[in-house]
Amino acid sequence: MSMDVIHKEVLEIANYQALELKGFQKILSFGVQDGKLCMWFLRDTSERAFTIVRIRIKGTGFTFESSELQGYTFGGTHQQQDGALIWHVFAGTNL
Repeated sequence: MSMDVIHKEVLEIANYQALELKGFQKILSFGVQDGKLCMWFLRDTSERAFTIVRIRIKGTGFTFESSELQGYTFGGTHQQQDGALIWHVFAGTNL
């Protein structure tokens, strides 16, 4: 029987990371919890396959090539340290 559950993944503050997630269905949201940037996603507990979710994080004022974000979807802007750090999160699964 297929059962869904919401999972959380703590993200690194890094230009690029790839997460291998079992039963991944879709990203629900990004946000900051306990000072850490997190991603919440829907998972099918009966699914055994893994999906690679690629994450790119860009800070306000940081430079980068626009081609780095090709195929990615904007996931939101998030603040840490009372707004001293502003992160813009992008995610993609079919890259």
